[in-house]
Amino acid sequence: MRKMIKVTGLDCAHCAAEFENIVKTFPGIEDAKINFMLEKIIVTAQSEDIINEALKKAGKAFPDADWE
Repeated sequence: MRKMIKVTGLDCAHCAAEFENIVKTFPGIEDAKINFMLEKIIVTAQSEDIINEALKKAGKAFPDADWE
């Protein structure tokens, strides 16, 4: 499953890269690519539940981040 998600609240490209890295290293995530300028992340995983859990984990490190 591949999903594109709007992510807001990341203040800089470094924060966006760290957010991406947390998502990317979550078990079950196959790939994640964030585009800071477009405020979007594309995540490939085995299921939508895994994607949601990965985003929640990344959100704990970046409490200002929000996604739709």
